[in-house]
Amino acid sequence: MPSYLSACDVLVSPHTAQADGGEFFGSPTKLFEYMAMGRPIVASAVGQIAQVLRDGDSALLVPPDDPAALSAAILRVVDDPCLRQRLGAAARLDAERHFTWQQHAARLLAALETA
Repeated sequence: MPSYLSACDVLVSPHTAQADGGEFFGSPTKLFEYMAMGRPIVASAVGQIAQVLRDGDSALLVPPDDPAALSAAILRVVDDPCLRQRLGAAARLDAERHFTWQQHAARLLAALETA
C-alpha cells in the first residue's frame, strides 16, 4: 500500500453524515497511514477524523456531504506546493508523536490499569 499512497499528491478521506443522524464512528487507521506518508490530507470533518486531524495545520477539513468544499480544498492543495509540504510534514510529525502502534498500546494498557 505505501507505494500506492506515495504516488498520490493529495490523500483524500471524504465521508457523509450518518443516515440515522448519529455521530460518525469508524476506525481512523486509514488516516494514520495517510499521516505516516507525509502527504497532504483533505478529509471530512466528522467523528474521530476531526479529532485526529487539525484543520489548516495537519490537513484541510471540509463539511461532510459537501462536494464543492471537498473539490475546492483538493484544488487549493494541488495549486499550493508550500501548503502541500506544510500539511504533509505536520501530519507526519503528528503521526510520529501521537499515533504509533506503541503509543496506542500504551494508552490501552493505561486504560486497563485504571479500570
